[in-house]
Amino acid sequence: PPLGEKIWDPALIFSEERAGKAIAYFDPLSAAGPDGIRPIMLQKGWDFLGKALTSIARASYTLAAIPACWKNSTGIFIPKPGKDDYYNPKSYRTITLSAVPLKFVERL
Repeated sequence: PPLGEKIWDPALIFSEERAGKAIAYFDPLSAAGPDGIRPIMLQKGWDFLGKALTSIARASYTLAAIPACWKNSTGIFIPKPGKDDYYNPKSYRTITLSAVPLKFVERL
């Protein structure tokens, strides 16, 4: 096949080697999403989970579908320092905690 077609091959994009590098990239102690899974859990259990998680990621890509439980996220409001009125919504910034497996697939 032409080179352009080969670079989108799910077997290349979602190889176990590439997936292992992607999961190793994450800060092990970063916050978990609503599913409670932290990066360290996947990193330490990679020898047992790697093949399955890579297969799920490949299937998600191939079927153009994201598992429903990965679509959930949690919004956290963090107060901005030095504000006079914390009843004002502008006194906060928001962060969104997404599922680590979703972030893993995005990294691939």
